[in-house]
Amino acid sequence: MLIRTATFMMALGAGILLTGCATTRAVPEPVVSSMEAQQPVPLPGAVAPTAETAARASFEVAGRPWRLRNLPFAVADRSASQREAFVTFKSGGSVMEGNTGCNPIRASYELQGAALRIRNLEGTLMPCPDGVTFEALFIQALSDTAEWREDDGALVLLNADGYQLAIFDRTAP
Repeated sequence: MLIRTATFMMALGAGILLTGCATTRAVPEPVVSSMEAQQPVPLPGAVAPTAETAARASFEVAGRPWRLRNLPFAVADRSASQREAFVTFKSGGSVMEGNTGCNPIRASYELQGAALRIRNLEGTLMPCPDGVTFEALFIQALSDTAEWREDDGALVLLNADGYQLAIFDRTAP
């Protein structure tokens, strides 16, 4: 029995030694044709044009009034005694003007591609007995805007997480 175990151990050791001495073949590098080598490589952060970016280019946010259609997360509706709420992003500048339905408002805005920031929002403080909550929600929606998108001709304002804050319809300039 001792001879059998010794023979087995020698065979196992020889097998391990032979495995370690086995040659390995290098995997050949892929051949790249000269045409493939000349293909342009996108730069980091570059965005390829898409149908959406083309649609954005033709969709004008600035230069026309936008009538508020809906505040998707609003817990209060516009009062029947209030006027229509609207905003206008002035062309060639960074001024937004509008009305909450009760008070005129004015702000600065920055529009770069899909990014839209509305800052320094100010307005009058006329009493709005029937629409105080709605006005506060409208102002908060404008202040929280981080980007915009076009949806079937409507202007949709979104927060940084992509949630809809306000939906506007075009009005005649």
